[in-house]
Amino acid sequence: MTATTKKFFIGCLFALILMFGVAIVTRTSYYGATTLDQLSESKELDDYLLEQYDDAPDENSISIHNMDDLKAATDCIVKVKVTNDRQLRANSILTKVQVEAVLQTSDDISAGEEIFIYEPASFNQDFQIYEEKVGYQLMKVGEEYIVFLNHLKVIDGYQMSQKEKRTYYPSTSLYSTYRLSELNADVLDSERVYGDGERYAYREIKDMDLLTIHQEELDLYRTLREQVLKW
Repeated sequence: MTATTKKFFIGCLFALILMFGVAIVTRTSYYGATTLDQLSESKELDDYLLEQYDDAPDENSISIHNMDDLKAATDCIVKVKVTNDRQLRANSILTKVQVEAVLQTSDDISAGEEIFIYEPASFNQDFQIYEEKVGYQLMKVGEEYIVFLNHLKVIDGYQMSQKEKRTYYPSTSLYSTYRLSELNADVLDSERVYGDGERYAYREIKDMDLLTIHQEELDLYRTLREQVLKW
């Protein structure tokens, strides 16, 4: 090996070591909440700005016109109570809920058991943004809900863990969660959701049950909710 070649390999080795060193320092120095409970302790949370990471409802929401449509789009309907166990993910929040009653499912679920729900909303801590799939609003800790859920989608051949088998996601972004206490919902100003001006702060919308700019979506949600609460 010539001196020049030797110096080249030593230089490459040094660069590789430096790269790994920077990666390790970056990883260990990362600061940020990993649970919603931790994030809620921040005084800045109420100032996060609302941003919908899609400008149209999901296909399932668009196909819903009545309760029969909603049931047909759903794998599992249960009454649950939301726990404070909520893990922050990149584009969702993984929420543990206590099952209080099973209303419709072929799954092996019983009252008193716990399941997990990927809620399509998240908090971007770098830019202080509350991001949610069109219409969806996070469930409230300690509240009871009737929820319409689907199984996780996985590729053929993938072996799901026991936790994944008990993990679901809302069957629609608009019509899948119904709080049993008083409804809090109103039509949002489209300019403050999609415009270039002032956005909604989290404090303004955090207690609402649905986030929509369309009156017809809110009307259908109210109609479905009336039927759900009769169960």
